[in-house]
Amino acid sequence: MTEAKKMLELIESVDPDDTDALNEIDARVWCLVNDDWDYETHFKKPFSGGFTSKNGDGKYLKYIPEYTRSRDALKAIRPEGWQWVVEYIGGEYYCCLHDKYLDSVFSCDAPTEELAELHAIIQAIEWERNNND
Repeated sequence: MTEAKKMLELIESVDPDDTDALNEIDARVWCLVNDDWDYETHFKKPFSGGFTSKNGDGKYLKYIPEYTRSRDALKAIRPEGWQWVVEYIGGEYYCCLHDKYLDSVFSCDAPTEELAELHAIIQAIEWERNNND
């Protein structure tokens, strides 16, 4: 299973009140966005708006945004050139994004707006990486 697929499954099943699970998703998303797959060393040290990770020496090196809870963090990782629609339908948030040609469309229903958008963003990032030569 690819890391992106694992993240999508985590987002689909996460309880929005489970801070530890949200932090794990945040660390995995940071790894995806930064192409740094050492998320297992991203031990969380919470502070306002995110947490840091520490390496094996115990030194805090990286700031990990709370992608699962922050609209600003999501805006920072949106792929360029995609159109976004987020709506609240039937008790869940629905995010749909498509490229400018409407060739590629990704969507997800989730309990929060941030999780729905994050799910779609991960799909778009993976699509771009797999389809841009």
